[in-house]
Amino acid sequence: MTKKSEAGESRRIGGLTGMRVLELASVLAGPLAGTYFAERGARVTKVERPGGEDDGGDVTRSWRHPSDDGANPTSAYYAGANHGKTLVQKDLASEAGR
Repeated sequence: MTKKSEAGESRRIGGLTGMRVLELASVLAGPLAGTYFAERGARVTKVERPGGEDDGGDVTRSWRHPSDDGANPTSAYYAGANHGKTLVQKDLASEAGR
């Protein structure tokens, strides 16, 4: 949950302020848990594989409704399940990525 301060800045509220969470999940349960933490003040970093939507990243980026004309870079599902997080792409299989 966020609130606007008098200066117009967003700030997170909740009992998890100051906690850092590393999310390595995709699809439903993991991203939902990460969003739960983020909405309660934790700083959540979601790590995805590098690459385009066909060979990397969270597969849900491309879960678009058939009527979507492709103008949106990511699906509504992905946007909803990952708001409030820092998103990074790292190849955890490589030493440099770890």
